Amino acid sequence: MSIVENAFSRVNPSRRLFPLAACVASALFLGGCYSEGGLGWSADQFVYVSHEYQPWSITVKDTRSGQDIWWIDVPVGQQLVIHFIPGDKPQPGFTPDVMEWALMDPGTEFARLPNRIAVPDKNSRRVDAHLRPTPELPSNMRPGEARPVMSSSVNEATTSPSDR
Repeated sequence: MSIVENAFSRVNPSRRLFPLAACVASALFLGGCYSEGGLGWSADQFVYVSHEYQPWSITVKDTRSGQDIWWIDVPVGQQLVIHFIPGDKPQPGFTPDVMEWALMDPGTEFARLPNRIAVPDKNSRRVDAHLRPTPELPSNMRPGEARPVMSSSVNEATTSPSDR
């Protein structure tokens, strides 16, 4: 019997399972974490945050037919989270998987995804992300809205150019 085998034979079996259980628990905990840029592994989960100079339009496409299944223009100042769940049985129209999605405030890391739609499996769908023309103002700002003018002195603001 080698030294390693001898060492493992003396270790309590529950201590051997603890590291495995910790890894599984952390993977389950991080599965719902929504961070811009993703989780760092292929989890079929995507996060898009729209900014004034980076407004996203997202489309889910059926690659077999080229048909757009679902699309959204992510409003500026919002975060879109989409998550695909593999299905275990075929559905009518060859859409066995489910896509969950939600719009939320940027930086939200944990939230329920209440919206669901049937989608093709991972080999028959594609997520297309496109940037819209910029800048795009948030919905709480309207173009042409009067803004206060900053001046270095009161006299410059109250005198006409011909008086100067």
